[in-house]
Order: sequence, then C-alpha cells, then structure tokens
Amino acid sequence: MNYGGEWTNRDLNFDTTSQAFVTLFTVQSTEGWIDVMWNSVDAVGPDMQPILGYRTIYILYYIILIVLLCMLFLNLFVGVVCETFNKESENLSFNHLLGEDTKNWIQVQLMSYSAKPKVRLIENQPQVSWLRNFCIKVTNNPAFDNVIVVCILLNTVALAIVWYQMSEELVHFFEYLNYVFMGIFTVEAAIKLVAH
Repeated sequence: MNYGGEWTNRDLNFDTTSQAFVTLFTVQSTEGWIDVMWNSVDAVGPDMQPILGYRTIYILYYIILIVLLCMLFLNLFVGVVCETFNKESENLSFNHLLGEDTKNWIQVQLMSYSAKPKVRLIENQPQVSWLRNFCIKVTNNPAFDNVIVVCILLNTVALAIVWYQMSEELVHFFEYLNYVFMGIFTVEAAIKLVAH
C-alpha cells in the first residue's frame, strides 16, 4: 500500500562516492559519528524499511575506523607537521651553523634568563600583624601542604562513593562530610591569602 510518503535519505549516507567521502570525513572528525554508525547498522537495502540492529558487524567497522583515522593517522600527521616545522625553523634561524658547545651555552643562557626566584615568606616580621605572621608560619610548614593533599584525596574518595539505592543516612553523611571539606579548603584559601 502506498500511503503517500516517500523515501528520503539521511544527510550522511554512502549512496554516491562524493557523499561517502563527506560521510567518512564527518566520521573522522568524530562529530555525529554515532548516528551514522547506528544508521548503517539499521540499514537493510535501497528503499527498504530499516530494521533495528540488522548488521551489528558495522559497529566493529566504525570503532576500527575511529581508532585508525582519528587516533593513529591524525596524530601521525600532526607529528610530521610539527617535526617539519621545527626543522625548517631551525634552518631559517641559522642554528644549524652553530657548534654543539655554542648551542649548549645558548641553552644555559636561556634557562638562566627564564629562571624566576621562588618567593619565600619570612616568618616573625616585626612590621607585620600577629595574624599574618601566624598565617606565614602555617603556610611555610610542610605538614600543612601534606594535610591539605590528604584532605583533597579523602574528599575525592567521599565524592566518588555513590551507589544505587544508597540509604538516606549515608547520603546526608557524605553531604555533611563534603561541607566539612569545603570548610577546610575555605580556611586554607583564607590562610594563604592572608600570608601572601
């Protein structure tokens, strides 16, 4: 029976060579490739009703295509372009004419110019308030950083512990625990702001 409808193709299809290239390019850009994959899996033939999961082997084809095109060839291409750029920029800067000792000397000079001294806060300054002196003393203590790192790790674990049908008591416990960690991190930020 004809109910007056007509078959229309998807925007991304493999009907012609040019359309197949556009579809493969779109898949290679990883933008909308999942829809193309499922349309290919459901496709039966020209002017035929799609059947859900008709050719599931196409899933493997698309995964291999994504891995090869996107991850392997694209990274190889970018690597070759970067390597060629570095070689050409070295040739244009005439660095290839320098000896090995001169190159090492230049590297040392560049490192010394880019070195920045680390600011160390001096404790017990008489011209500073007692609160700032206390905050400086706390931030200079290595145990302070270790405690904060342990709190970050514990907070990460507490946020990750979630499961289906968790009891209300545990939900509230982890919520309050998160508030405690938020308070600790706020106090840490205040101490560091006052110290610096």
